[in-house]
Amino acid sequence: MPMSTLRNIALLGSLALFACGGGDGGTPSECPGPGCECVGTACTCDPGVDCTHECTGAGCSLTCTAGSDCTATLGADTDTDCSASTCDVTVTNDSDVDCVAGSDCTVMAERGADVDCTMGSTCEVSAGGDSSMRCASMSNCMFTAQGGNTSVDCEAGTTCTVVCERACEVSCEGANCMVQCAGAGETAPMEVAGERVCGAGG
Repeated sequence: MPMSTLRNIALLGSLALFACGGGDGGTPSECPGPGCECVGTACTCDPGVDCTHECTGAGCSLTCTAGSDCTATLGADTDTDCSASTCDVTVTNDSDVDCVAGSDCTVMAERGADVDCTMGSTCEVSAGGDSSMRCASMSNCMFTAQGGNTSVDCEAGTTCTVVCERACEVSCEGANCMVQCAGAGETAPMEVAGERVCGAGG
């Protein structure tokens, strides 16, 4: 095959890759829009799409599928599912966030959050009081408990760094776990095996 033909094939392949969003990130989309279909307040970001979503009312949901990149600001009582994706999520009260299947998640939550980071995911989470955070199945987690009455469960095989700014309980059974009771004046996390309780002041 002539060299000029090979060059033309390579050029066409590069153009096709660019057109499909395979170059510098995925195809951008606002939800609802192409690549991010919504039914009522429930939206799903397609694989390989960079979705931006804002839904400040109660009861919204966002599902980010394989290879998607989601940035979302959601209201109270919302659900976010991030699977094999990258998610940057800000939610208000009583919201659930699930980060699974090797996802990379950054979560800012107010009171009453329920955040699960599982299946080899990496999570950085800051949550208000009355929240629960879980790190499971070989995940790597950094949790900051900003309010009191918060529980953190770091399961066996995970790596966790936990900063308790107020009262919280941390379980580190079989995990590589570092905990800082910042409200009690500790300036750095300390290694923990088993459980650690940061009191009312920290």
